Amino acid sequence: MLLLATGWPPVEVYAQEGWSRVRSSHFTLIGDAQIKEIDSVALRLEQFRASVLRLFDQNLQKPGRQITAIVFKNDAGFIPFKPLYRGSPSEVSGFFHSSDDKSYIVLSLGGRQSDPYRVILHEFAHLLITEIWQRQPTWLNEGLADYFSTFQPGKNAGEIETGLPIVEHARLLQKEKLIPLSTLISVDQGSAYYNDPLLKRLFYAQSWALVHYLLLGNEGKRASQLFNLMRNYSEKKTNEEQFKESFEASPSEIETGFRQYIQRGAFTSVKTTFDRKVEFDQSIETSKAEPAEVLTNLGDLLWRMGRKEEARPYFKKLFEADTENEMAHTPLGILEYRDRNYAEARKHLEKSTALGSTNYLAWYYYSMALQWESSDGSLIISTLPAETEAKMRKALARAIELAPDFPDSYRQMAFINMINDTDLDQGVTMLKRAIALAPEREDFRYALAQIYLRKHDFSEAKIIAADLSKNAGMEEIRSNAIYLLESIEKTEELVKRMKLERVKSEEAAARTLPGRRFEGDQIRGTLIRIDCSDKGLTLTVRSGTRSFKFHAPAERSPVFVRYTTDVPHEIICGPSKSPQLVIITYRKSSDPRSRIEGEPIGVEFIR
Repeated sequence: MLLLATGWPPVEVYAQEGWSRVRSSHFTLIGDAQIKEIDSVALRLEQFRASVLRLFDQNLQKPGRQITAIVFKNDAGFIPFKPLYRGSPSEVSGFFHSSDDKSYIVLSLGGRQSDPYRVILHEFAHLLITEIWQRQPTWLNEGLADYFSTFQPGKNAGEIETGLPIVEHARLLQKEKLIPLSTLISVDQGSAYYNDPLLKRLFYAQSWALVHYLLLGNEGKRASQLFNLMRNYSEKKTNEEQFKESFEASPSEIETGFRQYIQRGAFTSVKTTFDRKVEFDQSIETSKAEPAEVLTNLGDLLWRMGRKEEARPYFKKLFEADTENEMAHTPLGILEYRDRNYAEARKHLEKSTALGSTNYLAWYYYSMALQWESSDGSLIISTLPAETEAKMRKALARAIELAPDFPDSYRQMAFINMINDTDLDQGVTMLKRAIALAPEREDFRYALAQIYLRKHDFSEAKIIAADLSKNAGMEEIRSNAIYLLESIEKTEELVKRMKLERVKSEEAAARTLPGRRFEGDQIRGTLIRIDCSDKGLTLTVRSGTRSFKFHAPAERSPVFVRYTTDVPHEIICGPSKSPQLVIITYRKSSDPRSRIEGEPIGVEFIR
């Protein structure tokens, strides 16, 4: 194999023929290893998935996020893609890399390092645990992942082996001072035990040992209690409270037996034979992997690992080979999008979709590129032009058609509705669908709180934002949720104040309507004359068959209001030349013998 000065193969090596593609129910594998070896990897991954779900008594129907496995026949081809440690490739024979929309399993079958499956199964177990239960306490999440990392398929059908000892964990626990159990179960991702390299090793080892003890210690008597904790875990209670409820004992009561279990060091495995064969779809489709597909995946992997400059040559090589190949335009468009070159991204993705791409990510990122290209360069988008909105909706509809279980497309549809303030109920439905597909995605729940706020559904918005402000795993989501809570409170108060002001305004407006401006007794009729004297005004109004007189003393002249331009501004004393329809609001006379009906307060000319 041709090597560069770095000792790494050039891009051209990976553009050659000789790669194969294998598809199973839940994985796509490409590799330069022998087909039968790649098949074996696919079957082992499928068996692991099915076995873990069987142990947890779960039937996970949804496909979850896309998982691609890259299988190298030896370490030489694997080297450029290994995780870097201080600038050099790590001494690993396999790893698992996960992101929101896609995950990669990468391994070498000819590596000289340790079993490649250990770290792969650890991370894959995390993925399964998250898809089943969304959240678990940190000790349990890490302990289970390590427990299942040593999974081995049995020799007989329906048989598996779990709980094989992790030697370095057992040795560390024998020589280090153990973390108090009450502290261990309270560790979260912000704790020093999770972030300090030395403390983290001990935390991982002890979490693995605790899960091992609860599942297999004392002949597995506490296994059902552990499963009960997993099923019922809620962040509304403290970890210690739920530990006590599930195990019917405090951490201190369990700690003695747990420490003895560690000191004995008898971390024996268990072989499980299911009453029926572990069923999983063993159908495998094999085919030749075109160089374009190989380069696309290798470049995409490097980019997702944060090594975009190393990724770019793979995409460039792809584009040079065929400028009309949608597989060339799609990764280049996505790469430009991730570099925030939205105009260039849109051009490539527009070309890819025009060429009839069946890659849902081409359509999804085309929508995203359209969105950000239409922005003013800031991170805030206040509106979307009608033409842009139409293109985005069309692209997202196609993305959903191609990949109905890809949650981000639904989130983006909801975003369009929220920004343009249209059909917010549909936006809620879209976000709930996204959350159902990826319950671990805190950004989806944050977006749902935002759209509830836009709907003025403050109670629902507050419930979600309050939970995220306390329990979100990502610091950015937590801080944003705190700010959102403040916005909800302020907006709710503003809306209440505006409603009150509107009611007052409506009441004031109502009072300005004829007959509503003044308070008192009223009579509607025709003003036929106004008699003026030093003592005041006397109005004569005919209503029906009767005439009524109203007298206002000089010191309390009534208020005259006109609702028609037919009435002159000046009041003319004497008979009305053109009788006007009026509403007289008055205070009744206290003298029942008086010929005066009362004192006029207001005179409203209505026609």
